[in-house]
Amino acid sequence: MKKILFFTAAVFLIFVVASCESGEVLDDGRSIVGTWKCIGFGNAVSADSFKEIVPKDCEECFILTFKEDGSCEGFTVSNEILGTYEIKKNKRNITLTLATTKIKELYDGGLYSAILRHSISNYAFSAKGELLLYYNGEKEWLVFKSV
Repeated sequence: MKKILFFTAAVFLIFVVASCESGEVLDDGRSIVGTWKCIGFGNAVSADSFKEIVPKDCEECFILTFKEDGSCEGFTVSNEILGTYEIKKNKRNITLTLATTKIKELYDGGLYSAILRHSISNYAFSAKGELLLYYNGEKEWLVFKSV
């Protein structure tokens, strides 16, 4: 009986270990699905290096909505954003494939659009629940609050 119990426990342990990769970041249950508003830019230079996005009082600007079906949409200052996203949760990698309309951007709209379309590599959540989309080797990030 002890051998059967030991064998069962060993098989269970092997199954659990095999189902997890070494160094894996476990999903903490938070999801990017929903609507987010970019509030600024952060970087790893210093703790007080946050730069508010301009214009900050525009309610429709800098919105990004992630849908459960893998599509996303939103707005810059002057343009609409449409596309898809793919997440590898174990590594917190995100791939965005986005296109925008072609109206000339104002304020921080051009920088915001370029970063989203070409540079985002990872994501995380801050202690405040903000969505952080990392770029430039995770040295810089866009900061979003939930809408």
